[in-house]
This record gives sequence, structure tokens and C-alpha cells, in this order.
Amino acid sequence: MRKLLATVFLLACVDLQAQVGIGTTSPNSTLDVRGSLSTAVTSFTGNTTAIATDNFLVFTGTSAATLTLPTAAGITGREYWIKNASSNSSTLTIATTSSQTVDGLS
Repeated sequence: MRKLLATVFLLACVDLQAQVGIGTTSPNSTLDVRGSLSTAVTSFTGNTTAIATDNFLVFTGTSAATLTLPTAAGITGREYWIKNASSNSSTLTIATTSSQTVDGLS
């Protein structure tokens, strides 16, 4: 009985943290990556719609275009990095789906 109580007491005192470290044995965040990170890069020249596997989208077209974001429903926290790298400063419009907003803006 003493061993059981001691074990319960010990487990109650342990500070459990769900932290994952890549390149480190002592992560200081929920996810701690010590090194480079690679994500998908998608180049486009005309109107397009981002998909779930996109991360970094680069517009290289020479005339105005629209990038439509996928629905935000069910993908809380998803991030897209978008760069207008047009050689002639063509306008790139970012559109949402179903009248959704980005930071409260349409």
C-alpha cells in the first residue's frame, strides 16, 4: 500500500509537458525546430486557387490576377505566405471563399 501511495504522490508531482524537439533534446516550446525548414512553394502566373498543400505562393505573372484562398472552415491556424514577384508590378488580388474575411477584412 505504501508503494502505491508513494507512486501516486510521485506522479502527482511530476510536471508533464508535451514538447517535441527536432535537433534538440531540450525543447523550449510545444514544437522547437533547431535547423532549417522546408515548405511547399507554388509559382503561378494567372488566376488560381490555393489548396491545402500550398504554403508559399509566388505570383510571377505579367497581368493582373486573383488568388482565391480555400474555405477557412475546419482549418483554424492554417497559414499561407504570398509574394507578388511580378516583373512589371502587376496587381495581385487576394480573394476569399463564400464572403469569408481575413482579419475581419473582405
